[in-house]
Amino acid sequence: MFNDEYSLTQAVLDKRKNNTRRIIKLKAGEYVRVVALVNGSFMFYVAKDGEPTAYVDGNVEMPNFVRILKPKYSIGQEVAVAQSYGTMANEGGDILANMLQDETTFKPEYCGAGWKNKMFVKAELMPHRIKITNVRVERLQDISEEDCLKEGVVEDLKGVQYSYPTSVGYYSQYPFSTPKSAYAALIDKVSGKGTWESNPWVFVYEFDLVK
Repeated sequence: MFNDEYSLTQAVLDKRKNNTRRIIKLKAGEYVRVVALVNGSFMFYVAKDGEPTAYVDGNVEMPNFVRILKPKYSIGQEVAVAQSYGTMANEGGDILANMLQDETTFKPEYCGAGWKNKMFVKAELMPHRIKITNVRVERLQDISEEDCLKEGVVEDLKGVQYSYPTSVGYYSQYPFSTPKSAYAALIDKVSGKGTWESNPWVFVYEFDLVK
């Protein structure tokens, strides 16, 4: 699922977006520090209200409690890009032809709630796929200027002006002077006001459009 109000699905299909950051939900008061990636899972030091209490196991200090978080997607996995069936039909060409039962009638599987709402579509019917090429963990504000552009931020005037598109066909009303300031505004729109300021831990998924 990519946000359509800010044209992020289209940014993926246009190959302008090949990064996505998904917030890691933590309990209030937790302290976390990434330990390692082991068999597809990230291990965190976790403690309440401060630094974790360590004990010594041989010569290696280990936390008293390790929380293991498994990312939703793994390297090499192919994932369908969610679109409403109506949006798919608007692409025309082979996609539209595959959806039609005859010249004027859509196949039954493309009718119903999924025509307008991509929450109700089936992954196997989606025409576009992305392949996960890397997964890592970082704090949201650690994003690089380069990665901001890979998140869908648009460089309107090289090195001077940046913005992000919206579904109604124009870019953000107030242009930004850096990719990071544009992304900070965008993530607050997508994930809720104050997201950037709270600087949460995020899973960073890098991907390529493969179909």
